[in-house]
Amino acid sequence: AGRVRLHAPTSRHACAARRAPLGCRQQFERVAASSASTAADALFDRFDKSTWPAVASAPRSGAGGDGTLVLCSTYADFTRLRAFFASPDAKAIADVDQCAVVFVSEYSSDSETARSKAAFATGKAGGLVYTQRAHFYRR
Repeated sequence: AGRVRLHAPTSRHACAARRAPLGCRQQFERVAASSASTAADALFDRFDKSTWPAVASAPRSGAGGDGTLVLCSTYADFTRLRAFFASPDAKAIADVDQCAVVFVSEYSSDSETARSKAAFATGKAGGLVYTQRAHFYRR
């Protein structure tokens, strides 16, 4: 004979919300684009003009757990954000200390990944830009 395992039905969104730590603020934004080919540009423009200035100007305690995680769906988005944070435009919006951002992609070495995650967790870096593929392969 076989075995049967029963689970209470839950929605996909309810499960994701339960995994977030208490006190962790999550921000989701809907960005309208006229076509699929302009969606990446619309997302970056929204981040550049609206999201990053709001995040950069928010007060920080400087302790670990007070940073901003940006999850990129593609490597192209990741490289675009890495170039943005290296530009003077990003540094002009925020103080130099708050603009300390570390990066983790699927191409990062194990030591780079560990250093970046440790800097973000201890508050030495105010932001972490992370790709979905890196999360999948290094969870």
